Amino acid sequence: MMFAKIMGMTGFSYTTSWGESEERSETIAIETTSGVETELLPGQAATAVLSANKGALEVEVVYLAKLRGNVAVNFKIPYKGHHFWGPSIDSVMKSGGLENEVIIKETIKLGFYTDAS
Repeated sequence: MMFAKIMGMTGFSYTTSWGESEERSETIAIETTSGVETELLPGQAATAVLSANKGALEVEVVYLAKLRGNVAVNFKIPYKGHHFWGPSIDSVMKSGGLENEVIIKETIKLGFYTDAS
């Protein structure tokens, strides 16, 4: 039995400078309580039934990471009249036959209960 299936897609962009540390977080508290009270006479018994619906949420986050900027190079013998050169990271990666970007996928699974009574 399938409880629910929700699909969607969204995107966002985040950029920070090299050497800077940054953290972003948000906390949201979600809670529910359920209970029952009854008075019993000596010898009496009662049964309490608590119920809730169980659900699951799975989110896949896709990141695209790539390098940009220049590489500092110091040549013993001058290159184009310079001892120091700064080729772009793109050209260095291409000349080495390397990709300059990588896709990283993160799957977040969350279990939850609703309609507690």
